[in-house]
Amino acid sequence: MPWRRDKRRTDTPPPHSIKMGNVTGTVVNVGENNVGIVGSQVTVPPPADEALKAAIAALRDAVVVQAEPGPQREQAVEQVNAIGRAAETDPANGSALIAARDWLCGNLPSVASALGPVLLHPTVDAAIAAAVELMRDTAPGQSHSAESGGAEA
Repeated sequence: MPWRRDKRRTDTPPPHSIKMGNVTGTVVNVGENNVGIVGSQVTVPPPADEALKAAIAALRDAVVVQAEPGPQREQAVEQVNAIGRAAETDPANGSALIAARDWLCGNLPSVASALGPVLLHPTVDAAIAAAVELMRDTAPGQSHSAESGGAEA
């Protein structure tokens, strides 16, 4: 019997729309006949982190209540906005987070209780830790204000 080619294996499968998240190093079977997709890269936008957004909103509310009206309040709100922008970048901007944290701790220490949940959020904490590590690598043996968690006096 002569060799016959199996058309099921050579036909291109119809396109399928799929949604995936947090998938790495795996084979994804799509459609009929278990057509495998191997070696594809799937980019998934980071999910909107509602906990971080809520912590930043609470910090902004605390700043508005506790800062003196006028330039101090405007600067403090701008620092909170800087924290929000720095936390939303991918990866988060650790040096901008440190600068805003230090300004708030030095100029408006009464908002520390609202600043804590923002700083302890995993995204912000990891970015600050990475920035501190970078500072240690670039200037070993020097003390940095970022390491102590406060502004220099």
